[in-house]
Amino acid sequence: MHAWRSSLVGTRSMHRLWAAGAAIVMCLALGGMVVAADVHDEPTDPPRDIDHEVTSMAFGPDGTAWLTTRLGLVRWDPASESATLFGPADGLPASTVDQVAVASDGTVWAGSAEWQARFDGRWTAFTEFDGLDIVHLGGFAVGPDGTLWAAAYRSSGATTLLRFDGSSWTTSPAPPSDIEVYRIGVGPDGRVWAVAGGDVLAYSVDGWQVMTDPGDLPDTPWLRAVAADGSVWVTMGAECLSETGPCPDPGDGVARFDGRAWTVFTTADGLANDDANVVVGPQGTVWATHDLDPGKASRFDGTSWMTFDLPGPEGMWALAVAPDGSLWLGTSDGLARFDGETTTPLDIPAVAVPTDLPSFSLAKAGDPQTSPTALGVLSWQRYDIPGSGLWAMIDTPHGQAAIRETELRWSTEGTTWEGLLLSIAPTRLTLDGDDLIVLGYQGQEPAAVRLTWDGERWTEAGPLQVLDTVAGWISLAAFGPRGGVISDGSSIFVTTDGQDFLPAEGGPDLQLLSPGSKVCGGSWSGWTDMGPIAALVATADGYLALSPSHQGDAGWTPICEPLVWSSSDGSQWELTSAASPFGTDAWISDLAARDGRLVAVGGVRGSGGAVWVSDDGRTWDLLPVTLNEISRIGDRGWVSADGRTWEALPDGLPNAFWAYVPASLVIGEDRILVSTLNTGVFVIGSLVP
Repeated sequence: MHAWRSSLVGTRSMHRLWAAGAAIVMCLALGGMVVAADVHDEPTDPPRDIDHEVTSMAFGPDGTAWLTTRLGLVRWDPASESATLFGPADGLPASTVDQVAVASDGTVWAGSAEWQARFDGRWTAFTEFDGLDIVHLGGFAVGPDGTLWAAAYRSSGATTLLRFDGSSWTTSPAPPSDIEVYRIGVGPDGRVWAVAGGDVLAYSVDGWQVMTDPGDLPDTPWLRAVAADGSVWVTMGAECLSETGPCPDPGDGVARFDGRAWTVFTTADGLANDDANVVVGPQGTVWATHDLDPGKASRFDGTSWMTFDLPGPEGMWALAVAPDGSLWLGTSDGLARFDGETTTPLDIPAVAVPTDLPSFSLAKAGDPQTSPTALGVLSWQRYDIPGSGLWAMIDTPHGQAAIRETELRWSTEGTTWEGLLLSIAPTRLTLDGDDLIVLGYQGQEPAAVRLTWDGERWTEAGPLQVLDTVAGWISLAAFGPRGGVISDGSSIFVTTDGQDFLPAEGGPDLQLLSPGSKVCGGSWSGWTDMGPIAALVATADGYLALSPSHQGDAGWTPICEPLVWSSSDGSQWELTSAASPFGTDAWISDLAARDGRLVAVGGVRGSGGAVWVSDDGRTWDLLPVTLNEISRIGDRGWVSADGRTWEALPDGLPNAFWAYVPASLVIGEDRILVSTLNTGVFVIGSLVP
């Protein structure tokens, strides 16, 4: 289907410039950027409880626990009851850490999609890899000789193994098919294990070897762990239509390779459920938890499984086995330990979490390129971002602002970015006058905070009161002269003071759609209904909302012909037309408003990309321009001075590989900025005087 995206093309566009689209193909070689930082200084910031922030865990040979969080990496010694948080001030390229691994000599590796960092008493960060064609990192593991192995994507989309031997980075020969980069493992003999094309593979000096024959496994495996004794563990999970079911494929259990043959274990062998998550401890203890039966845990005794009641924790997303064989759980209730009988909360000592973060500067990559356009000459310069990319960018009265994982970053000139660690996990930025509104979540609850400019930097002014009214994630927001509205995709909530939100009295109602209209939506497992709100925009007269629907039978891929709703106060909404004002087989991927003019970009089935304009939100004119498909990210850029006349940028716009996540586009007073989330590529286009 055509994806619906809520982010605006140019919420605060410059007076002369509109833009849509950006390049998504990357041609970039990375060099060997290494940054070293001294050992952690004594904290000066107030302590903070981070029990609810743990996302993954690993244990050192001395029993020290290393915990990844969205605020940094925690080193916790339960014996001495001491904990330390490492973050950007200590040499990590970003606050959020995705994974951690500990070598047999105690060396710690931490990483994310864009970087790796090694701790041997001080942190050494690697954000580029000796000029290798690597654009995105996946799971990693440390071999018995201390070699780091990481799964990675090349710019072509092909996968490889990235290897660091202590002095240089190299890549393995291409596997027989693309490996799953989410998880790899290394055995005691140094072989690297992965899954590719439905098979389990092992890599050694002799090359790649397929370790499964037809009939060995009943379903497609997911690699879970390689134990210290060399045994390899995979799971064959359920495929469900939602988190709670139904599950047409309930799962096929767990399989273990002992070096000679595969053995499959199911509920008949004692597992609580055939949909399982498996973790293996440093001493060989194997535990399984079950998403479809969260109140149970199963432990392997060498031949079969014993199932235990698992009381207490909810929302498990981090699992590890401690050296004593106990199961550690990172949950929405905090960190906990399960010994087979009792679930015990684990209270990490409070640690200092810095608010202000070190700034970083972009490094030029290549020479600038110029593109003549209807607006004048645009000069494009590509930059490399150290560590994680910038996304959800927005133009503010004080320069550009962006999200960098859990950080807010801002710049007045586009190349040097200051930082603030946010109190919530951000997903979206929007403006309310001169203030910046950050939408996201805290724990498992929706959250939003307001930021104000103190003359030099952004500071948090306090939370918006949304928790008591919004049930789902806040995915949409629009603020204007009449107040503000937010939405979780199903309901609309309105504020007149910019602080307290109440449910709209009469929001967009799917029951008001014409009889021939059907709601459409999709997921990896099949078509499901979407909520009534797919986009929001504020205008001088109030607000507009779009509902995705399709007329009758559009085959196996419904075309979401958008219907438009309007409201003067955000509380009472009116369907402007029973039929889509964009015409038959039209779809909209982005929406923007400026100076009373509305611009929608998307496409028409069979005709490619399209642009519509409106001055009232009710009547939309399809512009007579021929564009390739636009979904905010297309195969080239387009610019317009008035929203009506569009011109394609020539190939002078540098390319940028998007790697699963679309690039972020912002239009400033004198520049266009394009950033990719996963690859640290940043492009600035400026009007040449």
